[in-house]
Amino acid sequence: MDMNFSEVDNVLNEIKGGSFSFEKYVDNLMNGGSGGFGDIISNAASVLSMSFLDVRLLISDIIIIILMSAVFVTISRSFATKQVSDTGFYITYMLMYMLLAANFSGMYLIAENGLRLLIEFMTALLPSFFVSVTYVLGSSSSLVFYQSALILIAIVEGIILKIFLPMVNMYFIIGMLNPLLVEDYFSNALKLIEKIVMWGLKSIFVLVMGVGVVESIILPQTSEIRSVLMKRIMSVPGAGSQIGTAFEVVFGAGNIIKNSIGVAGLIFIMLICLYPAAKLLMYDFVCRLLAAAAQPVCVDKRMGGCLSQAARTIKMLFLIVAMSALLFLITIAVVLFSTNV
Repeated sequence: MDMNFSEVDNVLNEIKGGSFSFEKYVDNLMNGGSGGFGDIISNAASVLSMSFLDVRLLISDIIIIILMSAVFVTISRSFATKQVSDTGFYITYMLMYMLLAANFSGMYLIAENGLRLLIEFMTALLPSFFVSVTYVLGSSSSLVFYQSALILIAIVEGIILKIFLPMVNMYFIIGMLNPLLVEDYFSNALKLIEKIVMWGLKSIFVLVMGVGVVESIILPQTSEIRSVLMKRIMSVPGAGSQIGTAFEVVFGAGNIIKNSIGVAGLIFIMLICLYPAAKLLMYDFVCRLLAAAAQPVCVDKRMGGCLSQAARTIKMLFLIVAMSALLFLITIAVVLFSTNV
């Protein structure tokens, strides 16, 4: 079975920044290799440690701004007018906003690039993967799985990447500017945006799960027809048993190739999403930690609310990346289990 993994190699080389052979990785899995799970665990640990090092400067900057806000409030109490207190708050809040906006811009680009690489990888992987599925299951059943996977890629690219992700960007901007206004004008708009994104992700997840369950129930019935035909062939006197054994060996080899490509795809989907997910989780944790620390220090609660709002926005970015990866993982897993004949 001759398959071309050059497009997959190009995507992986773009991620790793060097030369990588997806075919050799699949061969390693076929020969009983571990698939480099030890390297995956070590990479996860190094990514988490690097993410913590990246946010150390952010932590120190936010702490300085929080202390500046507390000093401004303390000094302003000695003046009769409220203008000094308001001016101090606006200065420190704008400093906080510019700092969080700069970091959010970086996190947004990380999430966007992660989704684009994920889509490129799946687009490159699916043709080779479904060639192996066709070899095992037949062209008609494989075509149904392939069409479902292409529809999922279109959903992730057209809805999640081009609609939900910009809505999160809007959510951040409105959430940061709302505390500067005299009254709360946009809290309902923020809730609406959050509801649309979260319910949209849940609806897509339920849709993909439903389609996967239906496909896994109906399509594997074709394998039973093949088993009946194999028994008929093997029942032919003379060469029937030899022909049946040869067919079983060929189909077994195709099944091993298909499973190896699918498992390799699952591993690389997790690796592609590892870096953006770790960065977003670490940033979310830091913002929530600093919001909790700022609450007893800052007299004006809007400063802590600014950090909490940033944390909620980053959480939405993380859920978008994680859900997109989970959808692709489920799609490949359903194909592997349904065609494991």
